[in-house]
Amino acid sequence: EEAGRAVALAAQQGASLGAVLLLVGGGANGADALVAARHLYAWGREVRVLAQPSSLDLHHANLARLEAVGVVVSLLTPNTLGRALKLQPALVVDGLLGTGFRPPLRAELAALIRLLNAARAGSTQLRVLSIDLPSGLEAGRATLPEDCVRADLTLTLGGPKPALVYGPAAHTAGQVQVAGLGVPPAWVQAHALAARPGDAEVAALLPVVKLWLTEAIEGAAPTADLTADPAFRLALLAYFPAEL
Repeated sequence: EEAGRAVALAAQQGASLGAVLLLVGGGANGADALVAARHLYAWGREVRVLAQPSSLDLHHANLARLEAVGVVVSLLTPNTLGRALKLQPALVVDGLLGTGFRPPLRAELAALIRLLNAARAGSTQLRVLSIDLPSGLEAGRATLPEDCVRADLTLTLGGPKPALVYGPAAHTAGQVQVAGLGVPPAWVQAHALAARPGDAEVAALLPVVKLWLTEAIEGAAPTADLTADPAFRLALLAYFPAEL
């Protein structure tokens, strides 16, 4: 509920007028999009919702709540998305995929992403808001996949993901905002910080970071893709503390 309301507020900021088209995937990001649609509708916005089937109870519960207030939800397919984009919404909310995504990207999702990107590229008015990170990116990798959403604004939940901070992937996110969801500090300590690499491990990687960045800046392909290594990512963050 907190995440969905934060998405709705970001949508208001991204486009204060016009229809909002919400693309609902089958995972938790899709549930966030359903909650956002309910809040936007309650605030008087015109919302259009296209959703993929889901097996998640959270998804079903929020779909029922949205339909209970009178919002019609249609099946998300390349055909229905194409028709919805022709109606020229002011904003599209990308709730297709989230941090749990691992490649390969399914063919239908790739087709949806390509349709959305083509519509954005062909319009001076359409804006795209991604939930947590643009769909198609892997949260922990800086590499750019063949197909991913090109967003104008990304509302990342809880904290920035590595893909939003550095490397080619970060250029797909547009303006990045962080929605703090009130996660209890004890949970962060137990589940997130406990897995953090030690300072010595991070410090040992700083020379590797320097070489990796030099290769990237000079336009050469880095000698290795290290962006999935948590210690490497923290070393990269430590290398640019002022900028980040």
